[in-house]
Amino acid sequence: MNILCVTDDKSGHVSQLRGLAEALGRLTPTDTRWQSIYQPSGLDPSFRPDLILGAGRRTHWPALKMKLRRGGRVVLLSKPTLPQWLFDLCVLPRHDGQQESRRVVNTEGALNPILPSTEADPDRGLLLIGGPSNYYGWDTDSLVQQLLQLQASQPQIRWTLTTSRRTPDTFPAAIPQLRAAGIDVVPLEETDHQWLLDHFRQCGVIWVTEDSVSMVYEALSSGARVGLLQMPLLKANRLSDSFRHLAEAGRLMQIGSADPTRQFAPLQEADRIAKLLLARWPAEQE
Repeated sequence: MNILCVTDDKSGHVSQLRGLAEALGRLTPTDTRWQSIYQPSGLDPSFRPDLILGAGRRTHWPALKMKLRRGGRVVLLSKPTLPQWLFDLCVLPRHDGQQESRRVVNTEGALNPILPSTEADPDRGLLLIGGPSNYYGWDTDSLVQQLLQLQASQPQIRWTLTTSRRTPDTFPAAIPQLRAAGIDVVPLEETDHQWLLDHFRQCGVIWVTEDSVSMVYEALSSGARVGLLQMPLLKANRLSDSFRHLAEAGRLMQIGSADPTRQFAPLQEADRIAKLLLARWPAEQE
């Protein structure tokens, strides 16, 4: 199967494309090529994609143009900005609110390349700190109290914390207090993508601030026990509703109501969608 990933080079969108392309590669032989919308095409003129994958609104028209020039089917991993009938399939997170149809398939969160770990240590924990967003505010004092409560309630766990680009400048002032409590703090500047992948693989417990949507679903895909660190909710939204349903089902732990022994099968939405594509278009496996 020939796969063309049309990318806007944004890390979150690249992660979605990688997740699906790699899942397809685990099921059938693939030849995957990448084309940035910001670079001239370097594709071999003879390359004919079976699937053209796009993620991010700026990739929608370039993906369609590629289909007109080279053939293939276009599968979007983001809400279409053009009429839906132009695309062969749209794979969208359920919290986007798009009803399933012949051209729309819903997923639990955005696709990602995280695989279930076989080497996670139940006594290693990862704390992922985001920052203010359109739907969530920020309260350093509240967050620090949650982290200290978490550490005190599970002292056997060796906690590692890292920040993100959105973490406010007020947070570093709390780092000495967290380190004094035994939490290892590794600022974003001292990490890279591989650092995060390694910790997803090694940690059996992961807590994420609830503004960090993609991180929550990546953590759920790793097979770790996952908890939500609460942030001030600015306005109710489908995303907060989906987190509430996951918490009610026990898939997401919350401070004060965490069951450290309950386990669930990891989310593997990329694999599920890959199987769906191969079942829908079986000729592409040849």
